[in-house]
Amino acid sequence: MSNERSTLETLVPNLFNPLSPEFLANPYPFYHSLRSAGSIQWVSSLEHKGWFVTGYKEASAILKDSRFKTRVPVPPIKEAGSYFFDMEQHDAF
Repeated sequence: MSNERSTLETLVPNLFNPLSPEFLANPYPFYHSLRSAGSIQWVSSLEHKGWFVTGYKEASAILKDSRFKTRVPVPPIKEAGSYFFDMEQHDAF
């Protein structure tokens, strides 16, 4: 487990800045790295440390559990990237 975490911690600084134009244009290498390391990963190499959850079952369970609440407000997301695509744009990927 510690080797997986070390590997992910090494990869993340090179791949992840959620507001960078590169990430907004192509977030998939970052997502692939997370999924490859496991469905729930602790990332402490970012400005805001936290858990990244990529597994559907895990995310669904967490979202339904009232024990998991944020203590820090989530920063606003710029309207860029695939998050804000309509169906036709999304299907083009």
